[in-house]
Amino acid sequence: FCIISISIQVSPDGLHLYCGTTTGDILMIYIPAIQFKTIGPEKKKYAMGITAMQALVNGDILIGTGEGKVHITEKETFKSLKSLQALGEITSLALRGEGHMVRK
Repeated sequence: FCIISISIQVSPDGLHLYCGTTTGDILMIYIPAIQFKTIGPEKKKYAMGITAMQALVNGDILIGTGEGKVHITEKETFKSLKSLQALGEITSLALRGEGHMVRK
């Protein structure tokens, strides 16, 4: 059993570490106890892996995928709440003020 993480992000409160994997999963680790908390999404994985991510102030996670989609995911189950399609693989995500900027 081997998981390759290609994107890592710490929550704004510094308590959780999120790892995006090549298989399209998100791992959540509780930092103070160095304890694995959860993996998701349970059913539908993110195609071509999670290539970029940002933790939002409300706890949700913004992710970019190898297939060129950007998703806002729910903080506990990592299910997609909203998504949009870009023209190619998402290689980075940057938050700025009230909006988001997606770079290809």
